[in-house]
Amino acid sequence: MARYHLPLATEEETLFRSVSTYLLAQYFRQKQGLTTDFELNRLKNKYAEISIINMAMAARLRSVSQEDSAINAVVLLDVFAKMLPYSIDDSLEEIRYLFLQP
Repeated sequence: MARYHLPLATEEETLFRSVSTYLLAQYFRQKQGLTTDFELNRLKNKYAEISIINMAMAARLRSVSQEDSAINAVVLLDVFAKMLPYSIDDSLEEIRYLFLQP
C-alpha cells in the first residue's frame, strides 16, 4: 500500500485500499500454489500488530515532543488500525454500496 499512499485518507479509503490490496496478494499467492487467506484472518492479525507499533510510536513521540500534533497523527492512524478488523467482521458493509448496481 505504501506505493499508492494516500495522505489524509478517510476510514472508507483505508478499508478499501487495505482489503483490495490484501485480496490481490491472495490472488497472486493462489496462482503460485501458496496458501491463501480469502477470509482475511491474517489481515486482521496484521492490523492488530500495527496497532501495537502505533502505540509504541506514540509513546516515543510523547517522550521527545511537547507538541500534540505528531502524537495525534499516530493516534488517528491507530483508530483506523483498530477499526479495520471490525469492518471485516461486519462483512465489509461500509463499502458494499461501491459494488452494487443501482
